[in-house]
Amino acid sequence: ETWTEGWQGGSDSCGAPIAPHDGSNTATYVYNETAGTVTLNGTGAFIGLAKAVNSGELSNPADAPASVTYNVDFIDANTISVYIEAGAGVFWQYKLVRDGAVVSPVVGTWKLAEEAGALGVGPAVGDIGWWNCDA
Repeated sequence: ETWTEGWQGGSDSCGAPIAPHDGSNTATYVYNETAGTVTLNGTGAFIGLAKAVNSGELSNPADAPASVTYNVDFIDANTISVYIEAGAGVFWQYKLVRDGAVVSPVVGTWKLAEEAGALGVGPAVGDIGWWNCDA
């Protein structure tokens, strides 16, 4: 399951993923260690929530881009901070923890950290004052 919203045809709740954000399209990633970015290539590929893309916030699944680039900071070997600026001054931020064995810095299954503030939106990196999860 994943979080789905009205703009996707969902009901602002957890449910089955909705195309093109359902994993049905082929996707790849490129990790640029120097830039501290991960670029997902493949329509509908996303980290965190599908709504946040580099050009803004999606309001129609048909507008899903062919690629999305996220900024990634490694907190430690099992924890990463991921953020994307979805429009000027709108930062969607995720704290992810590794779920499984270490193969490379970005390979593996990641899940949202089970703690308050692990997901949030704000006007700057590190500021999730507009909205954040309780846990």
